[in-house]
Amino acid sequence: MNKKTKATSVRSLLIFLVILVIGVIGGGFYYGLEQVKTYAIEVNETSADAIASQQQVDELQQLERNLANSDSLIQKADAVFSTNATYESQVIRDTQRYAAAYNLSITDRSFPDGQSIPGIRTFSIELQSPVNYESFVKFLQALEGNLPKMQVSEMSINRLGDSNGIEITNLIIGVSTK
Repeated sequence: MNKKTKATSVRSLLIFLVILVIGVIGGGFYYGLEQVKTYAIEVNETSADAIASQQQVDELQQLERNLANSDSLIQKADAVFSTNATYESQVIRDTQRYAAAYNLSITDRSFPDGQSIPGIRTFSIELQSPVNYESFVKFLQALEGNLPKMQVSEMSINRLGDSNGIEITNLIIGVSTK
């Protein structure tokens, strides 16, 4: 072979090798780019799953807080009502405590049979006369702010002369029961 043919053959071989190397590099680059795209999709899906999981955790924590709050609300709601079995002792204890706090004396209590309104049990009390008007108003406020809920349903008030004393008769109070 002569030198010119040999140089042409080497040049052709080198061109072929350069084109082959460029093709391999291009193919490798394209393959790597596809791998990066696949990895990016996986990362985005994992990120979306993590965000969704965090949102679920946040929602569950909020639900847990709501349940804890509702437990206290349920306890408060239960405190509003007395049971039919225990309302008499509760009423006696509470009215005696409020009467003592405001220097009033309860002379009689009665618990009529039955319920006039569903969920409400009534009882009546008599206070020793004369009753100081301001003390009586505070006594009423304490009764109506009580738990279980009590509300005055009927009473008669008579003023005694020019003094600050009053006479209370027919004081009927309703107690919320369940």
